[in-house]
Amino acid sequence: MAAPSDVSAMLDVAIAAARAAGAHMKSHLSTSRVEKTKSSKDDLVTVVDKQCQDLVFATIKQSFPTHEFLGEENVAPGSEASARALRELASKEWLWIVDPIDGTTNFVHHRPASVVSVACAHLGDVVVGVIYDPYRDELFTAQQGEGTFLNGQPARVSHEASFSEALVGFGIGTKDSVRLPMLDCAREFSAKCRGLRLQGAAAIELAWTAAGRQSAFYELDLNSWDVAAGALLVKEAGGHVTNSDGTPFSLSTRNIVVSNNKGDIHASMLELIKKADAVNVRKAMEQQLPAPYQVNTWFFVCGPLAVNTFLLGLAANLHVFKKHNLAFDRVMDMRPDEVPTARGVLKTALAMTLLQLLLFNGEAARRGDAFGVDETRMEMLLLGYAFVAAALLLCPLDVLHYKFRMFVLRKLARCFWPFQHFSFKLPAHATPFIEVFMADGMTSLSKFIQDLIRATQCLISFQRTTSMNDRFLHLLNTMKYCSSLLVISVGAYPMLMGLARPEQSSFFLLCAVFNSLYSFLWDVVMDWGLGQPKLPRRVAFLRHQLTYRPRKIYYVIIAVDFVLRIMWVTKWWDWMHRGVHFKLVSQVAEVVRRIIWNFVRVEWQCIKLDILGTKKLSADSLELEDIIEKMPLMEEDEDDDVEDMKPRMRPVSRPNSFSAENSGTETSSTLSQSPPRDGNGGELLLQAMRNAANSENAAPGANAEGAQHDEIIAPAAITVASYPDKPQAMLISGGDLTASTHLRRDSSPNKATTSSADGAVVDEM
Repeated sequence: MAAPSDVSAMLDVAIAAARAAGAHMKSHLSTSRVEKTKSSKDDLVTVVDKQCQDLVFATIKQSFPTHEFLGEENVAPGSEASARALRELASKEWLWIVDPIDGTTNFVHHRPASVVSVACAHLGDVVVGVIYDPYRDELFTAQQGEGTFLNGQPARVSHEASFSEALVGFGIGTKDSVRLPMLDCAREFSAKCRGLRLQGAAAIELAWTAAGRQSAFYELDLNSWDVAAGALLVKEAGGHVTNSDGTPFSLSTRNIVVSNNKGDIHASMLELIKKADAVNVRKAMEQQLPAPYQVNTWFFVCGPLAVNTFLLGLAANLHVFKKHNLAFDRVMDMRPDEVPTARGVLKTALAMTLLQLLLFNGEAARRGDAFGVDETRMEMLLLGYAFVAAALLLCPLDVLHYKFRMFVLRKLARCFWPFQHFSFKLPAHATPFIEVFMADGMTSLSKFIQDLIRATQCLISFQRTTSMNDRFLHLLNTMKYCSSLLVISVGAYPMLMGLARPEQSSFFLLCAVFNSLYSFLWDVVMDWGLGQPKLPRRVAFLRHQLTYRPRKIYYVIIAVDFVLRIMWVTKWWDWMHRGVHFKLVSQVAEVVRRIIWNFVRVEWQCIKLDILGTKKLSADSLELEDIIEKMPLMEEDEDDDVEDMKPRMRPVSRPNSFSAENSGTETSSTLSQSPPRDGNGGELLLQAMRNAANSENAAPGANAEGAQHDEIIAPAAITVASYPDKPQAMLISGGDLTASTHLRRDSSPNKATTSSADGAVVDEM
């Protein structure tokens, strides 16, 4: 037994610590916000919880530096974790048990119904208990064998001796496995007692029972820090404290029943609890309910799931690039043997996904609770996943695309350290596209550091670029990433300081919306090369050269990018639905947006470098509509005078397109870039024009004389699509006649075959 003088000193220290924490809690009532959840979506934690606990521990350690401490904020979530923590410390000579804010849900909702609970146990037996309510300035204290006091005045339990006259307090808990039996119990109680009351904080219920403000209290699945101080208060005030099955109370008791120890009240409560089958947490029912959200579960799932989704997207990117002949290796400055296969990346992604499922589901199956895992174990599993991922990336064996992995490692090193060697000297050239591409991809996995990397890359390119226009664009790009850093900083500051939620700040919303719209416009105009003016209606707001079909897919991509860019703002909202945190959805959505972004970004880079693979025009059986669809786009000059028939140059989208116009008996042709690359050159064009003229002259009412002279050609417009070493296609229009031809090279160098739209084939020598 400890000396009374020592216990009295501990009581004084406990009072000082409780008052300090209570004052801090009260000052932050109007600005409290949720930082995370623990054992369920309703088991909340705020920044102020940790701050109050630190105040209590610091105050006690000044007087008792050798004592042990058990605080709610230092224990992983879940019933098993708290029970294990108590078992490890229960045998200590002196153990302080602290709940810095009991009633956190009330505190988060700015409801003044939360208290500080401080208890001290000697060899597992509680000898000091203090509960402080800062909003009413009520201090409940008890010392073993010395009675209970409220603000220095003796306190005693109530005098009711019949359960029919009893006012009973109860707790609803934070888990469905607790709430359902408690509601059954409340139904039984309400039919027998005078009334039921629920305060939302077990420590308040116990303190008020000790002070005679209610007759009894019962709740399932409480932790030692919830009941240690309150149980001593009730005992010293003359009350009775047991387990739900009637066994004596100890620090390991989780289902607590307290009463004023008068008449039949305690016995009636035990009987009704048993009748309602509310003696224990309903394990079987708990397993059938939807798994509650856990902050650590989200943290575990979100990171690996985002990485695995990114790998699956990379496999899709590689497959589509190969299908559309996009020179991925040339764009990324890779050797052909460094380019991975889509199938290989897909296998790696599936293997990593399987690893994630095995780690998580294996642990959940072992514990019998899909999401009820403690923080330490979840962090160890996350480290295990990261270790396997790093081992696969760093593996020195020539397996799993070894050359590609080494290429990625070199470029990652350049991204994180863009300077020359181990100095801060800037590189001699602007940041290459591959490093920009990789850093952009990493921003979808982690924002702050990667935004800093991209801003640094933009500034380096600004310094190493001579063109004033390009330098200005690099500055604009730097501003984009700086605006993203501003959003993160403005959103993180109130979260770290325990102030109002970030979405409640108009400045935060302004910064977030500005950054999202800025980034969206940059995606469309600069990264994708879309939004070009003066285009035909069928490609309005797009660009001349489009690889993917149908063209409408580009409009869908633009719309999806806009929605997901705006969705980034909502990552700061603390939304939950059926236990699934909204941040998990938004993180995966951002990775999906990046995958879609890759498709168009690489395509546009191929176009800018003029290494875009061209589709081969098909065989003679193509319909006219298909021919028109595959023709190079021509810009319309709306300012042309209709009556001015003078031949003129019309720019076309492809560098090897040919356009010719003629009027009356005089034919003139204009070469836009280069003539059709064919041995017969102009002879093929002349034959096509003759075919058009003869077809028109053969129509009813045509001039027979004109049909006899090849030199007289009817008004016609001919467009020739020519591709190196590939068939040529012509669209010939004249008067009311429109015909199409395909010019195919024969094996003979001096012979070509012309196929008209009606299927006729003409051989020319």
